[in-house]
Amino acid sequence: MSKIIQKLKSIFVPQEGNEFEPLVLSQKALLGYGLSILILKIVIIAFVIYFPKTDFFAAINAQNLVNLINQERTVKNLSALSVDVKLNEAASLKAQDMIANNYFDHTSPSGISPWYWFGKAGYSFVWAGENLAIHFIDTDAVFEAWMASPGHRDNILNPNFKDIGVAVAAGQIDGRQTTVSVLAFGSPAVAQPKTSPAAKTNSPTQPVPKTETVNETQKVGETKEQTPINAPSAEPKLAGEENIKLTQAPIAQLSLPARVLGTFTINFVELAKNLYLYFSLFLLIALAINILVKIRIQHAPTIILTLILIGISVGMIFV
Repeated sequence: MSKIIQKLKSIFVPQEGNEFEPLVLSQKALLGYGLSILILKIVIIAFVIYFPKTDFFAAINAQNLVNLINQERTVKNLSALSVDVKLNEAASLKAQDMIANNYFDHTSPSGISPWYWFGKAGYSFVWAGENLAIHFIDTDAVFEAWMASPGHRDNILNPNFKDIGVAVAAGQIDGRQTTVSVLAFGSPAVAQPKTSPAAKTNSPTQPVPKTETVNETQKVGETKEQTPINAPSAEPKLAGEENIKLTQAPIAQLSLPARVLGTFTINFVELAKNLYLYFSLFLLIALAINILVKIRIQHAPTIILTLILIGISVGMIFV
């Protein structure tokens, strides 16, 4: 026990055995502290800037969105939506096309409608809908913004929808690095049983009506909505567009540095800030012990380097 106490004194308390310079404030230790501070900041920057662009975090956001949507539907006594591989592909194709062709709209500059991507993915539907969002990089933020918009909420809570596909993609639109989110809703078409051509009638026939609902969050603080229509034709049609101002979505104004990866990253960044704070307090206490225990014997370089490190560590909390 006495050996442990002596070792701790050598580490923290200036005495003759450590030449009145505690090991915790030795030049080698201070250099290690400085490198650790820089490495931690580099890791934070990597999480905040680089990792939102990776498929790993896009997948996390997609799954979280589905969970939030199904939780809300359950509260409203609606059936949960099933993740459909084809709708995932349709949403992904739409997201990639918007980034590749530098636009954010339901219809592409070349006139490609949302339903083109449903067909390209091989998903036949009787009901379909699309929600779009841009500049959101937090799962809760985009979900809350969609729920704050009546049209988007109607899509999320539409009892006719059975399936959902989600895509979250990062890229440049209008010269700005951003993230686009796509929700593709659908209810699959049921194949009609074949009937024998025994009896013929002269009654006129019409294709089965299709109803589509399309909504989008076009830019921060504003949504563009299209209301559902019945379209007794082979191709869906879009209703007139109406711009509706969001009255309650301040989180929609978040930019890339803020709440980058939702709860996981927010907690990581907050943890790093706490580490900087506690480390600063640790150095401050160690320096106070070093100065006060042997007040007549001081090492100016140690005091100066420690104060510099404390300043850097505190600064990292706000940078």
